[in-house]
Amino acid sequence: MVFYFPRFACSTDLPLSLICSQVGITDVFYLSRLFKALTGSSPTAYRVEHRMN
Repeated sequence: MVFYFPRFACSTDLPLSLICSQVGITDVFYLSRLFKALTGSSPTAYRVEHRMN
């Protein structure tokens, strides 16, 4: 489920907590740690760097 997060993070302005619930993760902090471990960036930094226009 975390694999869908980058697409959601870059294509919407929804808060990270709502995106978490959409991909099935209830703990935003867990997702942040997992995401950073997998991508090397925090979810917010990734969103800024990869924003789709």
